[in-house]
Amino acid sequence: MSITASPTSLPACRSAQWRPARRTTSSRRCGARPPEPKPGRRLPAPPLLVPGTTMSDARRILLVDDDPAVRAALAFSLELDGFVVESFEDGEALARRPPHPDDACLVLDYRLPGMNGLALLGLLRSRGVRLPAVLITSNPTRSICKAVAEAGAELIEKPLLCDGLNRRIKALVAGAASAG
Repeated sequence: MSITASPTSLPACRSAQWRPARRTTSSRRCGARPPEPKPGRRLPAPPLLVPGTTMSDARRILLVDDDPAVRAALAFSLELDGFVVESFEDGEALARRPPHPDDACLVLDYRLPGMNGLALLGLLRSRGVRLPAVLITSNPTRSICKAVAEAGAELIEKPLLCDGLNRRIKALVAGAASAG
């Protein structure tokens, strides 16, 4: 027994009846402005600052990573924690930048094009930059771990889980502030 379908046995496709799915109406469309706050209500603190601080109080993190997605994600996470983040795509870009008094910590990827993160840290240390430093890398060898420890930096292995990097940076910045 075979089943065959003839053009007359199949339902006719009526393209005139097809319609795109209806859009749901929303008071908040893409690109629309958020509603104005009611009178007397305070707006929350801007996301780049911890409540009670001003831009002049914010500490700057210098972030170097060649992966734009990682750089953006780390900058976003650190900004949520109240830091101002200045990002660089390679070590040479940071090496050309003059030091600033608001600089608080270095976050350097180990594997960078050109000079690696450890070489960059050595160059900055030779120029007198004594900021606390965190090197991030995946699968570090024993020699890398030893070299990072000798350079006086912290090593955090990728993938970065939870808020381990942010907690370590906060501790380093707080320790440098109390020591300085």
